[in-house]
Amino acid sequence: MRFRALITSRTPSAVFSDHASRRSRKQVFIESIGRNHKTEKARLQADLDRDVKVLATIDAATT
Repeated sequence: MRFRALITSRTPSAVFSDHASRRSRKQVFIESIGRNHKTEKARLQADLDRDVKVLATIDAATT
């Protein structure tokens, strides 16, 4: 129920702008990971790419 309340209480643009700032912070973090952590860096980048794809799909469906 908490998730539903969050969705209904915020406008879509507020949700997506919040995600955009999180995405940029995640990207900065991923870029700061050193060479010796290639596997972890690749996993985090794949997660971020998936998140962006899901939100783009949701955005396309709502417009």
